[in-house]
Amino acid sequence: TITIGDGISSIGTNTFRGCTRLSGTIDLGDNITAIGAHAFEGDSNISTLILEAQSITIGESAFKGCAGITALTIDISINAVGYTATPIFEGCTGLNRVTVDKSSEFSPSDFPKGVRIKSTHA
Repeated sequence: TITIGDGISSIGTNTFRGCTRLSGTIDLGDNITAIGAHAFEGDSNISTLILEAQSITIGESAFKGCAGITALTIDISINAVGYTATPIFEGCTGLNRVTVDKSSEFSPSDFPKGVRIKSTHA
């Protein structure tokens, strides 16, 4: 598991783009408020992504092509999902399970077709 530390509040555009050595679970911690466009694009060895900040803005194609992601947990309010030109999780062909807090805001169009989206209570 890779955990983004408490002292980091944003991940810039293209920061980890194409970093195929990133693998396993990526826990973005609870202080991240922004993820730039294409920040993790093409990082195909990430298997699980955890987003748990209070609120986060995610740029277009931030996780595009992360085909290894099979599970996603959203415990937050996401401000840009569904409002970008390119879906945030486009090309995440391995994604088959998304668990979201009932109060989270997101657009199903940001996820590949056929993804099971389970709503939970916080």
